[in-house]
Amino acid sequence: MIVCKVCDFDNPPGSAFCQVCGKKLDLSGLLPPAVAARKRVQRTVRLVVKSAVSTVCAVVIILVGLSFIPAREPIGESGTVAQAHQTASILRGLAKASTGQSLGTTLTEAQVNAFFEFLNPEALQVDRVSVHLGESRMVFRVTDSFRVGSSRFAFSISREFFCVPIAGGLRVEKVKQGRLALPGPLKKQVATKFYKRLQACDEWSALEHLSEILIRPGRVQLVIDR
Repeated sequence: MIVCKVCDFDNPPGSAFCQVCGKKLDLSGLLPPAVAARKRVQRTVRLVVKSAVSTVCAVVIILVGLSFIPAREPIGESGTVAQAHQTASILRGLAKASTGQSLGTTLTEAQVNAFFEFLNPEALQVDRVSVHLGESRMVFRVTDSFRVGSSRFAFSISREFFCVPIAGGLRVEKVKQGRLALPGPLKKQVATKFYKRLQACDEWSALEHLSEILIRPGRVQLVIDR
């Protein structure tokens, strides 16, 4: 007889379901030990795989959530419209340097931020760029509406580019989207896209001949050699 574990009814041999309550009967006790052990292993493996998949999905959801939590507040000192035009004029002057000429200038954090805020948001195709100048480090925080192709959505995302000076320019050390640091290949892709947008600024040509950049808290010194 096969006893139902739900209602304790004794079912005749060969039954797969209880004749009283209709529940599926546990036939594991009727299987050879090797077969029963194999089935227990299979059930255990299925449970482990299901748990692992659930854990991976939860981690992915958390990471995606972190990447879409924007950091909206500016990170650098704000500037004025007058400072924006002053910065643009300085950069255009550097771009006109003659061959063999060496020119240098120092820009404050407020001047840099004014330049991006008042003159170039459309060229950069973003809502806002904020810059922080630290000790040998420049951080760009870019805030923009979420885009898919040509469609723009109501919520914003932010990206931060952590840059250090090298001979003739900047090297991107780290890129964060929202609160999440991007891995290598994705970091390179996002940084390259932002760099191409910077090149769309007319004044950016002045930095094509940049030979030295010195970053200190609140200011950056540029040297151009033609």
